[in-house]
Amino acid sequence: MLKTQEENNQKTLKEVIDEVILDCQYYMKETSIKTTKQALQHAKSLFDKPIVSITPQDLRQIILSLERKNLSIGTIDKIYYKLNLVFKYALENEYIQTNPLRKVRRIKKPDELEENNYNIWKLSEFQEFIYNVKEPLYYTLFSLLYYTGMQRGEALSLQWKHIDLNKGTIDIKQTLSNIHSVKEEVLTPPKTKNSTRLICIPQILINILKKWYQTESQKIGFSQESYVFGFIYPLARNTVHNQFRKHLIIGSKGYGYTYTSCLSGKIEIGATVMLDGKVYYNEEKRVDIRNGKYMLELKTLLIIHMD
Repeated sequence: MLKTQEENNQKTLKEVIDEVILDCQYYMKETSIKTTKQALQHAKSLFDKPIVSITPQDLRQIILSLERKNLSIGTIDKIYYKLNLVFKYALENEYIQTNPLRKVRRIKKPDELEENNYNIWKLSEFQEFIYNVKEPLYYTLFSLLYYTGMQRGEALSLQWKHIDLNKGTIDIKQTLSNIHSVKEEVLTPPKTKNSTRLICIPQILINILKKWYQTESQKIGFSQESYVFGFIYPLARNTVHNQFRKHLIIGSKGYGYTYTSCLSGKIEIGATVMLDGKVYYNEEKRVDIRNGKYMLELKTLLIIHMD
């Protein structure tokens, strides 16, 4: 029996969200559905309200609350996009007559870097870092991430059948994703069609991979189906993150210094510094040290794709 317009008008935001999530299963990866659910939780205060009665002011308060939580512009934009997905669905299904989110301005922070404006380590800086990585497994993995720009999940999903050391190519066809938790990792296709790609790798990386192949191929049960990093099972994503942080903290003075006594009152533009295990770069401002405290006006330095 078809629902009347009156019944549709009584649909709550939560009921419409449930319909959207069900619809998403036909065109979204499970990881994307998970992030959609998480993003929409930020509108939980409106879940029980009929969607037809939700106003631009209601939604404006949601967006402002995200800013008060000091979330990045990129994160707020993603939540805005997911909310818009729900209201567009409601509009298409005639649950509402207009989309109230269209009257809500997205937050702009002129001083915040654009999401795609990355600042990558110079080769000399990476060499300083990799010098301290003694384990062949992580030496190879971090080198692969640096020289190819691959995502962490893409690297961990690699099997030897995807690498042609003679031609110097890597065929990226899958990625290691977190579905419900860190402990539940599965192989899935890359997020977009453009992410499925064949990349060429430099000779320095070919040599590193050849050496790692010689080590791994001596293990019992080795085959072309073996994972490059993990052998029988892919190496866990959080393990890689922890190892990266560990070696970053060990580091050398090439990244900056961990002690206040090593720092002067100013850091030159373009310089990097490591404080409490985090690497920062000075884009166009300065760091003042007053009473033993750091007055930071810096942006976090992106070193290797870890997401």
